[in-house]
Amino acid sequence: MSFFDKIQNRINEHAEQRRPLRGAGYFVQQQKTNLQAPPRSFSIIGKLSVLLHSTLVYLGLGFFGMGFLFTVLMLRLHWAYEELNASGTWTATTGTITQYEKHRSSGKNSTTTYYYDYEYTVGGKTYTNKAGISTNLDKDKGDTLTIDYLDTQPERTYIHGHHPSSMLIGVYLGAPFLLIGAIVLFFGFRRSRRNLHLYQYGIFTKGKMLSSEATNSTVNKQRVFKYQFSFTTPDGKQHTVETKTHLSHKVEDEEEEFILYEPDAPAIALVYDAEEYTPHVENDGSLRARFKIIGFVMLLICLACIAGALLIPAQI
Repeated sequence: MSFFDKIQNRINEHAEQRRPLRGAGYFVQQQKTNLQAPPRSFSIIGKLSVLLHSTLVYLGLGFFGMGFLFTVLMLRLHWAYEELNASGTWTATTGTITQYEKHRSSGKNSTTTYYYDYEYTVGGKTYTNKAGISTNLDKDKGDTLTIDYLDTQPERTYIHGHHPSSMLIGVYLGAPFLLIGAIVLFFGFRRSRRNLHLYQYGIFTKGKMLSSEATNSTVNKQRVFKYQFSFTTPDGKQHTVETKTHLSHKVEDEEEEFILYEPDAPAIALVYDAEEYTPHVENDGSLRARFKIIGFVMLLICLACIAGALLIPAQI
């Protein structure tokens, strides 16, 4: 059991002790007498819980946060390097190695980095610097090597032939993650926002399954199925709703499933048991959003990545 699962179990145990809860099946016995009519109120934390807690939102936050961090940080480093290049001219000179070290990283794809401490003289003043490169120069302490220094800032140097490669490569690598995260977040939040609206203002009714079809997708090693349900509104009109879910054991456990639909636009509807983390039904018929800590953790990680990309010093 993971760390987050243990925390979540503690929260669930506390919630169960605090007040009795019911699942969607509770509606079967209490449909007419105990279901709160819309609008149903949710706290700010409850609204955030509904918006955050879906697999699409989890994935979107992760991809977007890491993509933003890598893309923006690499872009800022690129701008810093371009600004440095524009501030002067790189001039070659000879330096003397004062210290040499070789470090090899561990792991299957290990790499070796060669570190050179060197000193050099510009305009009668001696400077010291250090650089790490992936190329073995076959040089040791006391040997000379060619370095490039910036004429306007002599303390800024690179070993000749080993200036940083274009930072835009990092931007190109990070941008797809940023784009994928943004797209996944868009669809995830769009669905979560629709669900929140229906939880607050939707009308409950019962619907019959018309069809079920296995898809090629899986979630947590469970096959995702595509379902179609029909339901009838008070005006006697029949409507259909389609949904995809891996929670087939919840969707197929009853002859009729509960449908939540928008009264002014019945085409906007959901199958209650097909949604992840649907709100609990309280004894008074109100809905209370489930609290899942992982959604808030993913949000904090994403925000931390965004803040890091903007605030970490972009130094070359």
